[in-house]
Amino acid sequence: LKRAWPADPIADDMDLAMARAAPLAAAAICEPLPGPCEMQPPLPRPLSEGHCAPAALPSLGRYLMQVKSTATSASSVIRDTKNLLANTSTAKPLNWRAIRKFPAMPVRHPSRCSEIGRHFPELASRSQDVLNTYETYACQTAAHTFIVDPSVALTAELAELRAGCINAYPWPQLRLAVNTTHAESLYRRCDSACRAVEDWSQLGVVEVDSDLLVIPSLRFPAQMAYQHALLDFVPQAWTALDTVRSSSKKILTHHAVQTEFLQLLGVDKANIFEIPFPGENRSDEFLVCVAPHRTMHLWRVSDDGRPLPTFAFGDSRPDADLWHRMINWQVGPEIASAIAERAGMEDLAALPPRVIFLQRCNARRPIINEQMALATASRVLLDSNRTEELVSICPGRMDAVDQVREVRSARLVLAEHGGALANAMFVKSDAGIIEFVGSAQAHAGQPGYWPPYKSFWYGGSAATMKFYRAVQYEPDSAGAWNIRLDDLEEALLQWIAQERGQPPPPMRSSH
Repeated sequence: LKRAWPADPIADDMDLAMARAAPLAAAAICEPLPGPCEMQPPLPRPLSEGHCAPAALPSLGRYLMQVKSTATSASSVIRDTKNLLANTSTAKPLNWRAIRKFPAMPVRHPSRCSEIGRHFPELASRSQDVLNTYETYACQTAAHTFIVDPSVALTAELAELRAGCINAYPWPQLRLAVNTTHAESLYRRCDSACRAVEDWSQLGVVEVDSDLLVIPSLRFPAQMAYQHALLDFVPQAWTALDTVRSSSKKILTHHAVQTEFLQLLGVDKANIFEIPFPGENRSDEFLVCVAPHRTMHLWRVSDDGRPLPTFAFGDSRPDADLWHRMINWQVGPEIASAIAERAGMEDLAALPPRVIFLQRCNARRPIINEQMALATASRVLLDSNRTEELVSICPGRMDAVDQVREVRSARLVLAEHGGALANAMFVKSDAGIIEFVGSAQAHAGQPGYWPPYKSFWYGGSAATMKFYRAVQYEPDSAGAWNIRLDDLEEALLQWIAQERGQPPPPMRSSH
């Protein structure tokens, strides 16, 4: 793999030269070379680290070699990009073909407003004040946050773009695929504000001499590669893997976690093309282009062929229009089964039912009464004469295969919002989820995007689950987070009642 970046006569260090943004010089046609993880041991190996061992990872600047070459079709695409963005009516539409249909998900309305059960999960609490505060937030304050809708039937589709280019960025504000005649917005609309800053002539270019399958939904925020591989890449890629197997196409990845999940699903390494991001800054955006005689195969979800609504470039709601996540919980059990079969795991029907408590086991955003919550779960299960085995695990200390093995047989998963809970999509849809979510006071001052009650429900993606409850954690006087244990007990009793086919127990008031 070779990468064409603007030459920097001042910088002697190639890493520094590649980190700088400068006018485009030329693009290079590249063939895949051994990736940065080539020296790693064979699968399975820990994925929670999200990167190769430092000793085995060569300098990224030297791995993505700076080269000089004559201009290719990528230069023409970049020259025409501004014109296409300025007048999108001149761009021809792509021809999309359906590869899989997803039915509308059932939507429950346990509250007086339709937002709860649709865009926000049901909250379990014995405090009417807590329930009222949550309802006010979901039904009034944040009622217009999400544009996604679980009641919309979705279609996964592919389209071909000859000699195309697409921008690549760890946390994209825009995904746009173009060639000299076509332009397709795959995430966010490019309005006048977008056109003012999206100057692709300032970006480096990687041109690939292979047909590429591109999953535009992928994201790669810092220290969250594992969970975002499961949220934004693996389920989407799963729907299109049959088009890669036994073909010459390669699926584009940007991180070892994405690559290794594909291998766990049976994709041959020869059908994977990994181009790592050098970092997480705006200057790290670059273009991926295919050679003039090659085709870029693009993925999206639609409303039966019709584009789905989205927000404009720069909108501050990063999780609110991610339609691709609406399929995650529907395909998660299929992915778990495929990994289990290849790894030789036990037949799911032969496994004893379990309640899995996913603990963080690190100092990042700790809940200080997590062990008390585990003890509460044990007491409630014993008092209710449940036969499920209660197991507490630390997913961050396990490789991906073991995480799948532990979670796939769960009848109920309990976890704080965070990376560990991404594994919950591997459970069957008739299982239950109890997610610990933060109050507005708990999330105040957190870096990044942390609205109150941030949840893996993500606007309705988990609406396919038979049982899903949020339980609140709150800060104490010292600012430490504490799960409301009475509310956890209430959520557990609601799940047990559902398992028994009984109506929910009457709520007992607490403060």
